[in-house]
Amino acid sequence: INKFFTSMIIYFVWVLNSYNGKNTATSKKVFYTINVIFDFNNYALNILIFL
Repeated sequence: INKFFTSMIIYFVWVLNSYNGKNTATSKKVFYTINVIFDFNNYALNILIFL
């Protein structure tokens, strides 16, 4: 439940960042970093579900 809550927060920040200025290099770096973290959390969640 805790990892699911964390991934929901990361997804919320990811959606907000995709709507906020994605033209600057800093926000692009944050956008890709959050995207990688969200993908990793989703992968970990799938492992927990299959275990």
